[in-house]
Amino acid sequence: MDYQQVLSSLRQQVTQHEQQVADLRRQLDLKSQQRDAQAQQVQANFEEVRRSIQSVVGTLEKFSVTFGGRLDEHEQKLSRMAGQPGSPLSSNAYMHESLDPSARGGVGRDFLSQRTPLSPRSDAMAGSQSPKESSRPVVTGSVAAYAPTSQLSRTLPAPVGTSEAGSSRPVDTRNAQVLYDRSMSLLRQGNFAEASTGFSTFLRTFADSPLASNAQYWLGECYYGERRFQEAIDEFERVFAFYPSSNKVPASLLKIAYSHMELRELPMARSVFQQLVRTHPQSPEAEKAYGRLQEVNTFLDNPS
Repeated sequence: MDYQQVLSSLRQQVTQHEQQVADLRRQLDLKSQQRDAQAQQVQANFEEVRRSIQSVVGTLEKFSVTFGGRLDEHEQKLSRMAGQPGSPLSSNAYMHESLDPSARGGVGRDFLSQRTPLSPRSDAMAGSQSPKESSRPVVTGSVAAYAPTSQLSRTLPAPVGTSEAGSSRPVDTRNAQVLYDRSMSLLRQGNFAEASTGFSTFLRTFADSPLASNAQYWLGECYYGERRFQEAIDEFERVFAFYPSSNKVPASLLKIAYSHMELRELPMARSVFQQLVRTHPQSPEAEKAYGRLQEVNTFLDNPS
């Protein structure tokens, strides 16, 4: 056996294996570099996406505030077009009051505490009714809004069909729905006077109806459409005074604030906007209130 030849062959094989190992090592290093580069690229892409999302969120927030303010302006313009010129500016003592930011309380409590007592509403059809049937409860400060149920029930008008002994007939839901729908149709047509008469009649006749809180709110909208803003405020206040769990409470607070703006009572409007944002932060009305609150704050802090 030629040992020299065998040794030479082994050396060649070792050299080939070493070359293969070196090639594998270079490939491994290259793949490692590529992996690091890809990881860096992924990280860079992630950061870019995160910045893009933040930019989009910021843009949406600005758009939401701007759009909400413009939508409110359009609503007020439509109300002016549909109604007649309103009352002169009020000289109420609370015009220059503002809400203490540290104040806390239930829905309507801190706002009503700044208000003068409500006068009884004069319903359009009251002339043909007896005082017991035509009168609505008077809201004085926050007392009536937060009176116990037993006490509050004594101030509410008895629904039609209720006797002195306390027995009552079931509410005629069909007639209630017909009257409600007819009043809503009149409101949509801009016939605020007849719509308010219909809603007032509904509240006297169907006080126990599930639609009563909605009727109370739309009655306020009737006065708002007629630019009778002080009367609108009184009716909107009755929503959370008599129906505190109604889903119309945030909308009522918003329209109360709008009414104070129309009356040039900006400090009072700011108070109500602040309360709405604080007590119903997730509501669509709070988003509108936030946009208008910034406008009011800017004006009050920098009066021209």
